[in-house]
Formats: sequence, structure tokens, C-alpha cells
Amino acid sequence: MGYKKPKPQSEKRKEETKEYTIKRLRFLSQPENQRCPITMERATEVHHIYSGSNRSRYYLDESTWVAVSRNGHLWIHSNPIEAREMGYLKSY
Repeated sequence: MGYKKPKPQSEKRKEETKEYTIKRLRFLSQPENQRCPITMERATEVHHIYSGSNRSRYYLDESTWVAVSRNGHLWIHSNPIEAREMGYLKSY
């Protein structure tokens, strides 16, 4: 399979991405977000609990984010039933 050029981002999405980058760094630096609640490892990523077609609606809403480690993030997506029961995955 060959290289696929990514789709260009809209101006709106570019602005959201800039804002997300700033908010993400601030979010992960907060003391309560230093450890992944799943693995207790250092949190390095932001998991967005909403999935599906409305995910973009909550992209910048920090109340729908969870600070997780890479292993915790992989666990959430590998165990959707358990993750949904624990509140880490929601469809809206």
C-alpha cells in the first residue's frame, strides 16, 4: 500500500487544533491529572470519552477528557465493554 496524503484541515479545525494543544498541555499539568486512573502510570495522553458522530462537539470540552497513560488509553480501546461500564467511553 502506498502513501496517502492526509486531507487538508479546514480553517476552523486548524484553530480548534491550536486551542486543543494549549488546553491539553495545561490539562495534563494539573496535579489531579498526573496519574492514569487505570494503570497508575504517568498520564501522557488525553482520552476523549465521547465517540461517534458527535465526538467533535466535545473536542475542546475538558469535562469530557480523562488523563491517561499510553497503556491506559490502549486498554480503554481494547476493552470497550468494561471501559463503558467504568465511564471511559460514551456515545452521544
